[in-house]
Amino acid sequence: MSRRVAIGLWFLWFALETHGAEFRPVAIEHCLIKPDSSELVRWKMEKGPLPSPPQYVIRDYSEKPIAEGEGRLVELDIIETTLKLPKGFYEIEFPATNQRFGIVALPAWQGQAEEFFAIDGALSWLVRDDATRDGLIRVAQRSGIRMIRERLTWGAVQPSADRNDWETPARFDTLRRACAKHGLEVLEMAHDAPAWMGRVEKYPQDLVAAARSWQAIAGHWRPAWGGLEIWNEPDIFFGGNLPADQYVPLAKAIAHAMFEKHIDVPLVGGVVAHCNREFLDTAAENGLLDAIDAFSFHFYGPALEMEGLVARYREWLQAHSASTFGHRGERMPLWLTECGRPWKKGPARPPADQDAESALEIVMKGVEARACGVARYFAFVFPFYEENDHNFGMMDRWATPLRSFAAYAQMIRALRGGVYAGDWKTSDPAVRRARWFTLPPDPQGSNQDLVVLYTGRREANATVRLDLPIARVEGIDGRVLPHGPGGVAVPDGLAYVWLAKDWRQAVGSPDKRIDSNTAAMRLYRLKADPVPRRAPSPIVLRYLYDPAIVEPKSEGYRLKANPEGPMALNVRVFNLSGEQQTVSFATNRAAEGALTPGDQNPTISVPPRSSVDVSLEFDIAQRIAREGRFKAVITATAGPPPWTKVQLVLRFFGKAKEETKH
Repeated sequence: MSRRVAIGLWFLWFALETHGAEFRPVAIEHCLIKPDSSELVRWKMEKGPLPSPPQYVIRDYSEKPIAEGEGRLVELDIIETTLKLPKGFYEIEFPATNQRFGIVALPAWQGQAEEFFAIDGALSWLVRDDATRDGLIRVAQRSGIRMIRERLTWGAVQPSADRNDWETPARFDTLRRACAKHGLEVLEMAHDAPAWMGRVEKYPQDLVAAARSWQAIAGHWRPAWGGLEIWNEPDIFFGGNLPADQYVPLAKAIAHAMFEKHIDVPLVGGVVAHCNREFLDTAAENGLLDAIDAFSFHFYGPALEMEGLVARYREWLQAHSASTFGHRGERMPLWLTECGRPWKKGPARPPADQDAESALEIVMKGVEARACGVARYFAFVFPFYEENDHNFGMMDRWATPLRSFAAYAQMIRALRGGVYAGDWKTSDPAVRRARWFTLPPDPQGSNQDLVVLYTGRREANATVRLDLPIARVEGIDGRVLPHGPGGVAVPDGLAYVWLAKDWRQAVGSPDKRIDSNTAAMRLYRLKADPVPRRAPSPIVLRYLYDPAIVEPKSEGYRLKANPEGPMALNVRVFNLSGEQQTVSFATNRAAEGALTPGDQNPTISVPPRSSVDVSLEFDIAQRIAREGRFKAVITATAGPPPWTKVQLVLRFFGKAKEETKH
């Protein structure tokens, strides 16, 4: 060491006694280490001088101190630590700075990641530092995550009809190129249309412009995409609380745009926040299921409600499977593109109990999604993210892992290649779920069987009875857990149990121990590979509602005054093709019986890539008076096959009765 450097270090150490400091990992990905191997993790002084000496404490998943040490000053502002830890999650604490950072000791993922394992990253919006973004991308790739959900600011990328800005100050292009470089597919998503397209609430008014816009975007970023998700939560305020008949035209426009340019990106639609059957029925009846390859939904409720929720979506899909406009039915792939459990907003890292609760819910919901046949699972949300009173982040303020991310990485590792095969029958009342998965053969060619035990309760000394030959047990974070005649340890509410190779011979009659006819299995059997979409029609219909006459809500249109005579419904007919289209209408005026062509149902000509408005009359007064609701069905036939029929279905509700005043 030179005399000049030595003097500089001496002055630095001297200053440490009276000033505080804040650390940050030099490289985020280095906080994921190989277990049982000496690994170097470096920390950079972010502000203030370094403490003297830089001591640290290692704590395990339960916060128990298991080791301590002293960092080495290797540069004026860099501390180096050597960590050798068994599998599991740890926090390294530097008492002098009052900071903790997450460490995950798990083997790095090898080979192609599975499609099921994904994460909502939102790095485009939530992380602006390129080094942090790149580090998180490497962490995701190392952990076996296949796809990351991202967001575009649509108006920033296309500030005008003739201008594309792929980078923008948010560096959208840089991020997507980084994902592609590391083999991480992007699920693209945007909401809020550019102002220059005009708007229907938040949707684009000009669907021809919207279609062209997404052709340009897909032409640029398709190499990075694993899918294109159409909007976000259109059933609530992100869609202006409008009915689904306003959302579906955008999905149809994008579907036609991709088909026209031979862009084979998977289209994901729905993206709903709630299982609102009236919104969903309207979406299906307007042809959403013909425009998309997968249906997506979001879920933030308790893990054990997952099965019932997936069943309700499958029931809805089945109800429309026989429809002309819903030919793929109940076997359509389901993607769960947001699923999380927040902790309380405030600190840089959550208290251990909140972190552990978040981890347990996120992981068990992933297990349940797998067992119920969901095709993709996106844990929410990758980076530090405060929203209202909550923080949904799976990383801390310095982008090091929380228990929730460590537990998700372990779930990916444990369920790799797993096929749901049923539930284990157990008499222990503490076990709330015992999901059985058959796994691919191990390196020696032997079959593997895994039981995921779920108690839902975190209790340090908890054990459950499982009288089966067991090979090994791992905790929610991957650490080895004890098992024996006294039972299986389940201290964190969930444990992974690998059965011994000879378990079938040991139990005598496996069928008596396994329930393979569960509600989850019935759902699992409905999972299917994507079915090719039909060639989409270039004709798209959209209702031009008048806010002076109706009040739009997610379930339909509330009449502001009950009509006394015929009601005019104005419809905009978009022609997305490059050829003129002749469009003929038929209407179902009473929402029952046959469609009714006639003089009042016009035949119009729509020029290429333009729109024409038509007005159709419905005499709904008696039906509204009698039933308080009315469904209008409008069918348009256009062009030669396969462009045959398109349908617009609108739900109306009578004027709400005045509340009785007391």
